[in-house]
Amino acid sequence: MLCLGVTLGVLVNRSAPSWLLLALLCSTLCLALWRTGTKGLKQLKKEQEQLCVRLEEEVPDSAPEVVVSYSDVLGELMEAKSEQIAGIAMVWLLMLAASLHGLPYCSAKYGAFVVCLAALLSTFALVMTWRFQATSYLNPIDWLKGGEDRHPMTFPMVAFGTGFLGAMLGLGGGILLSPVLIEVGMHSEAVQATVASFVFLSSSLATIQYFMMDQIVWHYALWYGMVAVGATFLGQTACEIFIRKRRRYSFITLSVASVLLLSLICLCVVGTKTVAHDYDMGKPLGFSFTRLCNSGRGSIIRPNVAMGDGVAMLRSPHD
Repeated sequence: MLCLGVTLGVLVNRSAPSWLLLALLCSTLCLALWRTGTKGLKQLKKEQEQLCVRLEEEVPDSAPEVVVSYSDVLGELMEAKSEQIAGIAMVWLLMLAASLHGLPYCSAKYGAFVVCLAALLSTFALVMTWRFQATSYLNPIDWLKGGEDRHPMTFPMVAFGTGFLGAMLGLGGGILLSPVLIEVGMHSEAVQATVASFVFLSSSLATIQYFMMDQIVWHYALWYGMVAVGATFLGQTACEIFIRKRRRYSFITLSVASVLLLSLICLCVVGTKTVAHDYDMGKPLGFSFTRLCNSGRGSIIRPNVAMGDGVAMLRSPHD
């Protein structure tokens, strides 16, 4: 459902006016920042209270650390979550195949293709939800346990809305997915791992599409790839040394809030300049399908928008 939301969100992004995207961007990030920041501060306060209790009772800060190799953890994960991993792989292959359609936008064939893809993804999400209900004890979110006021399809629909809104606004990299998972009660470390996995899957799709279109700027890719690997190593090391041992998981939530704040400031500044430029150029201030229909032939997901590089707010003057 996340992939379906991204697919439809990209289409709306190509036809929506920049002022509307800017307004939705600011309101969405403000709401996410407020909810995530509030939850992070509550977690921090609770952790400080627990720390004071441990100090007063002279309870050891942590139990003896059990060293487990990454290969053992990976093997255990593959065995316990084999069905979920297979499902994710199937969706990835489906989206990769769909990205090679080559149909012209704004055509009847393209519309039928999107409808068929939506039906396939929706059916798959429904089947997997039923399967997860049968093994709900494996899931960190209680929406799949048949709560009194929550339908089993609630979480897939939230995933659809997250993907749609993120793609429409040109956001990605977990900027919206992280606050949503934190909001529904997933543990901060589980949020970190889940978002990282989906960013890898979506980025790999975009990389393949860029490679097939011969649009990879290799020196950029190598430089930013090394920066990303180094930052990931530092983040994981900090998590191992400080967060996990000291049980200060609120720092993960607060770091998500910090990213939201920085994204809000930067994208609002760039978005305001884009709106001013569109107004000066006399571009339509309402919905226009010209950009979408003039995109020619391409992939079902335009990588530059779906993967969240802020294209919704960074359209070139000639777009």
